[in-house]
Amino acid sequence: MRRTDKINYYLDIAETVAERGTCLRRNFGAIIVNRDEIISAGYTGAPRGRKNCIDTGFCIRE
Repeated sequence: MRRTDKINYYLDIAETVAERGTCLRRNFGAIIVNRDEIISAGYTGAPRGRKNCIDTGFCIRE
């Protein structure tokens, strides 16, 4: 079994984070890595306190 290189390892994590996205138009995930340590992760969606596109069934921006 081959070990995954670090770049693809982090890309796989970003793809998994993207699955949490709540935007119907775009779905992105991102992680911030510093010295091989994940500092933060995020995904597309409405700001805190606002309804998500997935919950309303339509894009709020349209």
